[in-house]
Amino acid sequence: MDKGLLQAEFDPSDYEMASLNAELMMAGEPSPGNLYLAVFNPDTKKVEMRLACAEGEIFQGIWREHLHKAEQGRLYVKYDQAEAFSDYYARFGGAILQAAPSLRKRRQVIQDMALVNLRLFFEPQMEGKKLALSAKRASLLMDQAVKDPELLQNLGEVMRKDYSIYAHSVNVSMLAMSFGHYLGLEAKKIRTLGMGGLFHDVGMSSLPASILKKTGELTESDWGKIRTHPRKGYQMLLNVGVVTYDALMIVLHHHENIDGTGYPSGIKGGKIPFLTRIVKIVDAYDAITSARPYHPPRPAFAAASDLMKSRTGHFDKNLVPNFIRFLASPYVGGDRN
Repeated sequence: MDKGLLQAEFDPSDYEMASLNAELMMAGEPSPGNLYLAVFNPDTKKVEMRLACAEGEIFQGIWREHLHKAEQGRLYVKYDQAEAFSDYYARFGGAILQAAPSLRKRRQVIQDMALVNLRLFFEPQMEGKKLALSAKRASLLMDQAVKDPELLQNLGEVMRKDYSIYAHSVNVSMLAMSFGHYLGLEAKKIRTLGMGGLFHDVGMSSLPASILKKTGELTESDWGKIRTHPRKGYQMLLNVGVVTYDALMIVLHHHENIDGTGYPSGIKGGKIPFLTRIVKIVDAYDAITSARPYHPPRPAFAAASDLMKSRTGHFDKNLVPNFIRFLASPYVGGDRN
């Protein structure tokens, strides 16, 4: 293995895969699924996935050392094996977090576990029991972040820039919790921000992939389908016990606008719950600063400018200045651009 294997940026979701930090694998334990390396083929000018560790094969600690030396700290797993990896992290998550060599690695571990678990919510016709189990695991991750506030600081260095629906949702969850800390909210509300942010777009699972990955202009028919996702997400989670009423309100109302022009209900002003107003700002910021099918990522200052321009119509005008100050604080730090 050498450092020249991967020399291109790419979106793993294009390969129906999620990326994992190599720290998420327990040395000496069998892998719950196939692990792949991303390899750049100079002839085709494309990234190809190469099998690195087969399902059931014992993961060797020396492999991780080799990955680090080759500056390839990430592995890739297929979406259809997300459940196996979610089960794996339910067993070993605590030990993996404790073994992480740095605070930055622990932040990445929390993110990756949340991303893999979130992928299960996009499985077609997911059974109620599995849905509840995955939500409970997500809840435990949120609890971990609330108990360890350092995990919610300096997030700029670990936020993902790709706009897969999973990466976006994890970004929103972590940033919303961090903003809640910045505002001095109590732990219960910070946890709610995490759950609501993580699940705010699960209703997108009902939409065709052709819409989610569309690079051209969306038609009115496309928008009509997209506008159904808050209510569908709410209905999907309504009977999942660990998803609280306040988190459900985030899922249902995160596209409502202060001036009443949003959807699905057209409520406005103070009728939009406070925690929902927080997630709405974070959601917009991450969408602007992430690479999406129809636009490249924009700098943080451009996103801040957009939020300020729209604050009297779309956003809570009192929260937006606080959020901009938050972006310059140690809670974010790093370089998102």
